[in-house]
Amino acid sequence: MAIERRYKRAAERLHLYDLTAGRDEDLTADPTREASAARLVELYTPEGVRRALETYGVSEALAAMGLGDFDLQIEQTDRFRSRLHVTVEHEGASATVCDLRVHLVELSLHGFEEPVGAVEIDWLTMQNPRAAFTADKPRLPGQVHPGTGLGRSMHNLLQLMCLRLGRGALVTTPERWHLAALYARGGYRFRSVDRQQTHDAVSDALRGYHFAAAAWAVDLGLVAPEGHDEPYRYEAEPMVLALNPTTKHALAVAWQTIRRSWSPPRARFVVDEDRLRAALRERGLDAVADDRMYRWAIDRGP
Repeated sequence: MAIERRYKRAAERLHLYDLTAGRDEDLTADPTREASAARLVELYTPEGVRRALETYGVSEALAAMGLGDFDLQIEQTDRFRSRLHVTVEHEGASATVCDLRVHLVELSLHGFEEPVGAVEIDWLTMQNPRAAFTADKPRLPGQVHPGTGLGRSMHNLLQLMCLRLGRGALVTTPERWHLAALYARGGYRFRSVDRQQTHDAVSDALRGYHFAAAAWAVDLGLVAPEGHDEPYRYEAEPMVLALNPTTKHALAVAWQTIRRSWSPPRARFVVDEDRLRAALRERGLDAVADDRMYRWAIDRGP
């Protein structure tokens, strides 16, 4: 998914010094001066991140959720690895709203001598600790709190960050299938052709299901290759999003080169619907099991 126009327009209003200057620093000062505090990917100061969140409308969205009093910190373990941690006070303790950990990498591509500069997402959590799960927003595997609904905004902001850094790709390794499915919606693809084909086949089997039902189906081992008893088990592997024409071309060529040399037949997967419905009810997801197991009415055959 390309960067949306409204985010591009907002980015044009943010100059480099808006993102790199501190609270008490002159915004017209040289942004290339040596940093005296931790910065996100060696560029963004905490104040700069706040300015960006305000400009892109994220601060306003958080305030609408009752999270406007958030605290923001940046940690830098070395010159390549950094962390953005957004928290709020909840029930007498500090609770995470956003935890983003990234580092700069050089991405090697099959058939290309020169690596591609990329930003790798080591970890990303976005949640609302002050909200409760509901029938409209049911719990997904691994969730402690409901999400913020700001995944689309984060997707745009990460792309803009990469482009400001002159990096040609984003890399992430989703820990669960449903996270990989969300990244796939944003244009990410597995570097492995075999893994991409398997992911597509599993997604085909789950097309039409409520997203929560699909997520739990994979997590509980209720999706299997047709004619086999052994369930599909998701294993985390890197996914890549190309951001500029050069990187998109390089990735396409690399992927096609591997596919021509070896490409196994695409399997067909099936879902154990009876066990899935029972499992959803056991987890208190009755609305999903009874009324919303499918996102829309489809003919599922006899």
